[in-house]
Amino acid sequence: IEYVNKVYRDSIYVRDSNAYEEVYGYSNVTIEQIESALNSNTKINNDYKQFIIQYVRDWNRLYPGSDFSTLYHNLSTLEIKVCTKDEMARYTLSTTSLACYKKSENTIYVLDGIDLSRESSDYIIVAHELTHCARNTIFEREDGKKIFVSFFDDMNMGMYIEEALITDFCYELQGLG
Repeated sequence: IEYVNKVYRDSIYVRDSNAYEEVYGYSNVTIEQIESALNSNTKINNDYKQFIIQYVRDWNRLYPGSDFSTLYHNLSTLEIKVCTKDEMARYTLSTTSLACYKKSENTIYVLDGIDLSRESSDYIIVAHELTHCARNTIFEREDGKKIFVSFFDDMNMGMYIEEALITDFCYELQGLG
């Protein structure tokens, strides 16, 4: 498969949206499909559902034609857990984290009381973690192949590039300069 980075006997590593049709069975997900997936997910409260749909609309406005297939895939099982400071410290191993996405769990942990308004710095943090969810996933297909969709290869220090690009992107989404 030429649009994936690596294919091993039991695993496929995807770096390009051209592979979405192959690994998900669909591509070019619409905003309406995102809304439907959100409405079906009981593990996300209404405040975060509204945040996510506005996030997708803003993204699509800035970059029309973006493929939201990975986000759509993740929305079927995504959980957003609102946590106390002590819970966040246990989940993230950090006493200063306001939010964290754990790809292996498909869960975004957020500190209780976080400000979701566009003008806040918390907006950048939540949008940042949601962008990880929109770009990355791990799952096993029915045929037994393990699928890894990610911007970077762990062995090539791509995490730093992804973190920088996502942060820049989220400031662009916020639109405050």
